[in-house]
Amino acid sequence: MAASKKFEKGSLAIKVFALFCDEMITKEVGGKTTKKDLNSAYEVWVSVEGGQYFKPKEITQKMIQLGYEEDRNSQVRYWKDISLADHDLSWAKEEF
Repeated sequence: MAASKKFEKGSLAIKVFALFCDEMITKEVGGKTTKKDLNSAYEVWVSVEGGQYFKPKEITQKMIQLGYEEDRNSQVRYWKDISLADHDLSWAKEEF
């Protein structure tokens, strides 16, 4: 029974992460989004929309699980063929 609950929790977490991807990622051939930018966008999104916070390594695992490809050059690691949607969530970082 414990394994079933763990699966349900994991399944829900990937569904919420997939929702983030649907809302915040645009597929764009030749597009590049740094891992740092994607991680920051997820952190802000989760603070506004709710959901489980993931560490950068966990985000990488989820992105690969959803079929996104990673790459790197001499300066940064990035996600291939995507860009972040033009949503302004910068206000969420402000303290009220």
